Amino acid sequence: MSQNNRSSKFYQDSVEKKLRFGDVLKGYLLTTPMISKPLGENAKDPYDIEVCVPEFSVVLDPCCHIGEGSISLTPLIEVPPHFWDTSCLAEDMTRINRIAMPKDLMHPAAWNKISVEERRISMNATPEYGHKHYFIYEENPQFHKYPVLREIRYHEVIDPSNQLPKYEEKIEQYTITTGLYMIDFKNIYHLNCERIFPSRREADEEILKSVVLQLSVKTRSELRDKMADYFGKPPDEDLVDM
Repeated sequence: MSQNNRSSKFYQDSVEKKLRFGDVLKGYLLTTPMISKPLGENAKDPYDIEVCVPEFSVVLDPCCHIGEGSISLTPLIEVPPHFWDTSCLAEDMTRINRIAMPKDLMHPAAWNKISVEERRISMNATPEYGHKHYFIYEENPQFHKYPVLREIRYHEVIDPSNQLPKYEEKIEQYTITTGLYMIDFKNIYHLNCERIFPSRREADEEILKSVVLQLSVKTRSELRDKMADYFGKPPDEDLVDM
């Protein structure tokens, strides 16, 4: 199913008069501290702080926790070019946002490298989240389009020796133009702004002007579920001792 044929809307038709989890905003600073190692006791080791204003940022505080003069944000960024090599994603990149069969989200070159037994296991695996720290935002007229240059096309075929899928490669340079963007759960930062009020108060006019898009209830739920899985799932080494 392509992005344009999904049965439910990705964004709301209008913006509510308050900030919501997943909102797309404009006009907010992004600061990135950079160090080569942990600072010494006197903090005299060299460090840098990059400051920029992303074209768009996304709210990652739960709706009920937005306010008190602070907010958690992440920049909206372009989708990595290699994602377009995977046919299921090229057809509908928002599959990353939901559980799916592992093969549907695996890069063709990576699939070709795993063993026949691993392919069989993957074909019968339980659907789960892939690209776990990413969430895709659908195209919207507010977003500018950008080119994606690729140099290999992957074509799925059935391997006659084991009747399992594999991919043939064809050298072919081509360009995709897209307006899809995404967020990375690994890149969340905190910002203070005195005009960000709790949800029980009417939102500040300047804050409302910064809201570009709001997610539909269904999309917001998908974002919440994937973030909960990413941050809430214990690592395998901890499960052993639980």
